[in-house]
Amino acid sequence: FRHLDKDPVFRKLLSIEALALDEDRVSQKSWKFLKRILRQKNPLYRSIALIILTTNGRPILEHFLSAFDTFSYDVQAEAIPHITSTHMALSYRFLLDRLISTPKEDFAGWIILHLGKSQYFFLPLLLCYLGFDQGVVRERMKLLLELMGWEKFRPYLRLFLILPHEQIFRDVF
Repeated sequence: FRHLDKDPVFRKLLSIEALALDEDRVSQKSWKFLKRILRQKNPLYRSIALIILTTNGRPILEHFLSAFDTFSYDVQAEAIPHITSTHMALSYRFLLDRLISTPKEDFAGWIILHLGKSQYFFLPLLLCYLGFDQGVVRERMKLLLELMGWEKFRPYLRLFLILPHEQIFRDVF
């Protein structure tokens, strides 16, 4: 990595990161630069750009998520693990919305995999999404629950007098 300290792209990414940490936002010029980086094939630069866009506060993350559809499938797939590493409900609501709306089963599976392994507690949000009656959506939610495992839910579900969506939990566990 020694050669990177002389690399102008790497140095610019580091300066954007430093400003984003200070200001909780990125300038329009920096946003255009980051979008350009995400369209390139350099995996290191893309990963750094995704880290900047997903770990530096809500305004930056909101801006990135609102432009999510403008990026290639590869960039979207690469962004999922970064999005699930945040500790903001916004990220999980966004991914659950994607899980419901995507027609691509492989993309849905990728989202399920990363949501299922997340350490963020999003059970209350997930309970809202379990009410969807559409067959594909219900099956995706069941897969997510199965991947997350009963042990993750048990202490919290014991608090309910009546288990919300009990039949779904019974089907899965």
